[in-house]
Amino acid sequence: LPTLSDTLFWHGSPLTDRTSGLPIRLREGCMKGELLMKMARVVTLLMVIALTGIWSAPSFGGEEYILDQGSRLCDQSRRFCFDGYISVQRRAGVYIEINGRLAKGCKPGRVIFELSGINDAGGRFSKDISVEIKGNYSEIIDKKVGIGRGISAHWRVERVIYIPNGE
Repeated sequence: LPTLSDTLFWHGSPLTDRTSGLPIRLREGCMKGELLMKMARVVTLLMVIALTGIWSAPSFGGEEYILDQGSRLCDQSRRFCFDGYISVQRRAGVYIEINGRLAKGCKPGRVIFELSGINDAGGRFSKDISVEIKGNYSEIIDKKVGIGRGISAHWRVERVIYIPNGE
């Protein structure tokens, strides 16, 4: 004679699910567990999406362009001209990146980009970035300078100074 436990697990019993052969209570428990696991995955995914959005927000991370890509920037005498972009990157610190090419040939020398910034509290910052150039037409300028942590400012180019060698 079958025992009570044999009856509960016997496939086709009134107390079992016809598709799986599992007792109805056990099957319902599995379904609840699967549902909880799916809900946990969805919550985890939503948290990842939310944190990604926070990290890429301008105040916490991302990139802000001081000078848009493809813009031309020249010194006052127009002896030096630069086609490219200047950006502020906020990833593990704050960096200013200057990237582009000389728009025309000039004498070898040094270019100083004078930048200023103001933060939301009204604090003012300035940074001079010096780049040595050979003066060749279409020469690549690629400079990245760290300016510290916590300086969340809106930057702009105040002026560009070109100093040819020997002057």
